[in-house]
Amino acid sequence: MKYSPLFILITGITIPVDAAVLSKNNMPSGEFNLTLNYTSETMANVSGGLKRGTILSGMGNVVLDYVANKSSEDLPRLFLRASGMLLHGESPSGKYIGDELAASNIDGYDSIRLYELWLQLSFWNGHGSLRFGSLLADAEFAFTDLGGLFLNSAFGWPTFISANTVNTGPAFFVTAPGIRFRLESTKSWYLQGGIYDGDSFDDPAGDGSTNAYGVHWQITPQQGYFSMFEMGHTNTQTSQNTAVPSLFKLGGWFHSAPFDDHLTGESHHGNYGLFLALEKSIWRNSHKEQELGLFFRSGLAPKDRSRYELAIDGGFNFFNPFTKMEGDVVGAGITFAKVSDHIRQAEEQVGILPVSDYELVFEVTGQFPATPWLTLQPNVQWIHHPGSSSALSNALVVSIRSTFTF
Repeated sequence: MKYSPLFILITGITIPVDAAVLSKNNMPSGEFNLTLNYTSETMANVSGGLKRGTILSGMGNVVLDYVANKSSEDLPRLFLRASGMLLHGESPSGKYIGDELAASNIDGYDSIRLYELWLQLSFWNGHGSLRFGSLLADAEFAFTDLGGLFLNSAFGWPTFISANTVNTGPAFFVTAPGIRFRLESTKSWYLQGGIYDGDSFDDPAGDGSTNAYGVHWQITPQQGYFSMFEMGHTNTQTSQNTAVPSLFKLGGWFHSAPFDDHLTGESHHGNYGLFLALEKSIWRNSHKEQELGLFFRSGLAPKDRSRYELAIDGGFNFFNPFTKMEGDVVGAGITFAKVSDHIRQAEEQVGILPVSDYELVFEVTGQFPATPWLTLQPNVQWIHHPGSSSALSNALVVSIRSTFTF
């Protein structure tokens, strides 16, 4: 599906529209909310990588949420979500950059697809919930709020999971059938776990056309299952009036499919990993509503069967740095992924040069409200060792996103 640059320019990046609450005479205990958005991105590789070039891409979403028994204390609260997604445009990583961590977090298989489709039951006065359907693990596990500012995919669904499981796992841009259970205490502690179909693509080779429309659900023993658990603490007290709630997460993941040993070729039963994530506000000026927050995340996986044995990301967000602009935020982040030592040894044994080593990305970005209805996000990424080796020269990538809001 092709779109002209004029279409992309006119639509801008994000156009959210909230539907009004439906008549309470017809739906006395429920509430609907409809959101439409479109994201447009221009990304250019100006030096290094595979070759120089520019990509125009976009992502559209339609999300319908329904909440039942919202005001009832006696009945369990019911949540329903159904959403669709449109992706279009070539891959900047595949065509121009050659990086493995994916410079754009809207880079995916071009199609119009069913996206999330799930039902959630909340109970124990909101301290427990059960969600099942076609789910996204990256929406609930191992993420950092401050990392969401950045465009490189490694700041979202982390490399220590996406590169070490089957077809990245249940994350953007393909959901997977699954179930998630969550418990929350009155002191902001939580514990959650989820289990999902082992291959959201339903294709071992990762062919996106097999599940191009998001309705190809196939669960077989050969695919295995993907599971996650996480415990953490978050301080979201509104009395603190902070943009950066304190956050601590500790968790792990497991995939039951067989994974080959990089050195011996023997099959291991499953792959797994552990991770840690932290977020903290370190400075705040209440008078000017300025705040500086830091984030850090790291994960480990076995070197005998994983692509990356270690991945780290971190950085900062500075809210309202320019006091005359309300709602602006700037940030800088760094992400590093170390290729397994066993892969390096295997490549050396067969004479592959240069051997794989690591990929490192430094990103600087900001979101600036140009008008009450337009937000611009310029972005610069310096990618060291794109493709996780020195075979390609370091890449300099620049891009811009725009947000058009009514």
